[in-house]
Amino acid sequence: MYQFWHRTGSHWRSSMLEMDAEFFENVWRTNCFGGFLVGRESARRMSAAGGGAILYTGSVSGLIARPKLAAYASAKFGQRAVAQALAREFGPRNVHVANVIAHGLIDGDRLNSAFPAKNRRPTDGMLDIDAIAETFWQVIVQPRTAWAHEVDIRPYCEPF
Repeated sequence: MYQFWHRTGSHWRSSMLEMDAEFFENVWRTNCFGGFLVGRESARRMSAAGGGAILYTGSVSGLIARPKLAAYASAKFGQRAVAQALAREFGPRNVHVANVIAHGLIDGDRLNSAFPAKNRRPTDGMLDIDAIAETFWQVIVQPRTAWAHEVDIRPYCEPF
């Protein structure tokens, strides 16, 4: 699992000139095309069942592209577009579609085992996993009269 993420996740490349096409396509397939497939099949089943919720995990890279993250940013921009299109089409069918943007370091095992980031951040300067889950839950239980489509979460010290 880690090797796959490492090859296709938000891994930096030093330059667009050094980014091979296979890497770019794999990142797109994972985030954008995968989001389309899961969203389409979920919306199909949920609308037939009378409703549901589809939540995407977005990224600040889906809002702001940086050269070293061009593959990931374009994939997350695409995933965001898929989420918006699904929300507009299936919202009237009682399917709540939202994009939750997690902006910042996530205080989890994968990050903490790979990088000693906590040494460079205040004690509460990373996104807490339980707090992320609570945000997702709050989006799921929103009344139809006030559905959020996009929620941006970040620790207090993360720059905008």
